[in-house]
Amino acid sequence: SVTVQQSLTVFKNPGEAVQLNCNHDESSSNYDKMYWYQQVGNGALRLIGYIYVESVTMEKEFIGKYNLSGDGRKEFFLQTFVGTVAFSTMYFCAASQHSAADPLFPLQKPS
Repeated sequence: SVTVQQSLTVFKNPGEAVQLNCNHDESSSNYDKMYWYQQVGNGALRLIGYIYVESVTMEKEFIGKYNLSGDGRKEFFLQTFVGTVAFSTMYFCAASQHSAADPLFPLQKPS
């Protein structure tokens, strides 16, 4: 069983930097891929990007808005700045095993 932990509620003023942290406890397994998602108005999750070991891939619409870094074998960070307009956004992190022989099974921490 894998436990994924992420930052809880964060409050920031306009113009301030925000960093969200996500980590998992399966460093001895093949859990080396992690994902950040943004929840949109209808409740659906949009993929911001993912990391496989230390290689980050971002969705085109989020390039320049977010910075992703870390190591998919243990931790993944999401950084952004709060704009001049107040907003509230939910972010979710997930981790999955990666193997050429096995399908990906994303795990998500319940809210």
